[in-house]
Amino acid sequence: MNYLIAPIVITALVIGTGVMAQQAPQPSAPAPRPAAQPCLNDLTAFGERMDKDGFWLNGYGYRWAYGNPPAVVAPWGTLTEFGIDAPRFQIQTLYSTASVLARRGNEQACQTVLSELGAVYDQRVAQLRQAGIEPGQVISWRQRLLLEAQPVTQLGRALSIDDLSGADVRNLQDERLGSINDMVLNPNTGAVSHVVIARGGFLGIGRDYIAVPWQYFRATPGLNVLVLNVSRDVIENAPQVEPNMGPAAFEQVRPQIDQYWQQHVRS
Repeated sequence: MNYLIAPIVITALVIGTGVMAQQAPQPSAPAPRPAAQPCLNDLTAFGERMDKDGFWLNGYGYRWAYGNPPAVVAPWGTLTEFGIDAPRFQIQTLYSTASVLARRGNEQACQTVLSELGAVYDQRVAQLRQAGIEPGQVISWRQRLLLEAQPVTQLGRALSIDDLSGADVRNLQDERLGSINDMVLNPNTGAVSHVVIARGGFLGIGRDYIAVPWQYFRATPGLNVLVLNVSRDVIENAPQVEPNMGPAAFEQVRPQIDQYWQQHVRS
């Protein structure tokens, strides 16, 4: 009898365990929190404040100016740092961090980072004013260089993707059209094919995105900005792309994109 009972008991335990395992609740991912809209609004206001002030701190950088032609002397003179010490790098990093926190719904953390972002900006503005630099000097310097911009295909030297990331895109009238979010490479040659612009955005973060063929851009020595000779209306009406679009999907819309810019970019 014992030999008959034991298998039955064991079988029952195994079956019971299997049923319990099937009925055990599976852990679920926490529901995403809604975006922290107040901090997102404050970030937008901060970007508009920087643009209105005219100091244009996100445009600092000299790496494009090395070689031929010689480096251009900016109004702020020796007040130029590189790498992690550069105001442009610090502002871009803090702005991106605050944006991520806001989109994750963390209002308090976003506001904390935004406060530090404001401190970095205010400190740099104080340094410039102490050195006798006013926004008008920066604006006139930038506008002069925009008019001297040369096609990127004729620069004859390498450009740093690190410098390009988050940089402004402006037209010859010095209107900000957006900022650089990403670059698309030709899979066959490895060369830059298109630039993804954050439309209406600041430091590479915008409300939506468009792609522009690389050959239509201009650049200048001593100025971290790409120049596109179009009006704001052309930017607003440009075909939109998704930032997470894969290569196959991009190739499908590429003919439409290329045709649009061929019709609208002025020489």
